[in-house]
Amino acid sequence: MAGDDAATLRALVARRRDLLAAAGTDVVDKRDLTETLDVSRSTVDRGVRELERAGLAERVDGGVRRTLPGTLALREHERTNRRLAAVADASTVLSALPNDADVDSAVLVGASVVSPTPDSPYASLGYQRGVIERADAVRASTSAVIGPQVDLYYEQIVEDGLELTVVVSGGVLNRILSGHRDQLREALGTGRVDIYRTDDPLPYGLAVTQTETGGEMFVTVYDDDGIVGTVGNDSAEAVAWARRTADDQLADAEPVSRP
Repeated sequence: MAGDDAATLRALVARRRDLLAAAGTDVVDKRDLTETLDVSRSTVDRGVRELERAGLAERVDGGVRRTLPGTLALREHERTNRRLAAVADASTVLSALPNDADVDSAVLVGASVVSPTPDSPYASLGYQRGVIERADAVRASTSAVIGPQVDLYYEQIVEDGLELTVVVSGGVLNRILSGHRDQLREALGTGRVDIYRTDDPLPYGLAVTQTETGGEMFVTVYDDDGIVGTVGNDSAEAVAWARRTADDQLADAEPVSRP
């Protein structure tokens, strides 16, 4: 479909969304449509003509039903609206990232968006703890870290048997070595930790988990004051994106020798 035709179709579906949804795939009487939508018969007739010309609906025995193209167009319209709403929900957190940051919109649909507040300054950390505690293994990549996150992973590795593969920037590695060297040595001593260094880190923290039932993922955004917020999701699309991104980071990283 040409670009102009696609734009026209998008505008039509947005304008006639309620009528298209009410029509359904079975024949619906026009009188029922006027009552359902609380509009006049002339408004229904005008909308039906527009949808019919576009191949999205058809008139049958005095009633109306949605065609397959109409159903597909409505489905895409609803999906786009959900994704736009998800972007809006996460915009405060995402705005702290560079404009060219690679974050798939699948991460946002149905996501939990958690940010610190004056009343709950550790809300993001609490969310991350819940995800990590449910995990058997974690793959992570980050260009920033704060002390409580190091403590969280240390506790889960040493006490609960968590397996961790993590890709870090040189700056993060130096901060861990300077401030948490003993914890790092003990965690490495379990044999359940692999650390890699990258010169091309993500502009956010990424963690993707493996559990008995599947997995979860979250993105953590930082600024100079600490954590801006965390966006987490357990949808198949979001987890698949996180795993691909973690794989890409690992492929370009170098293993770090034990300190």
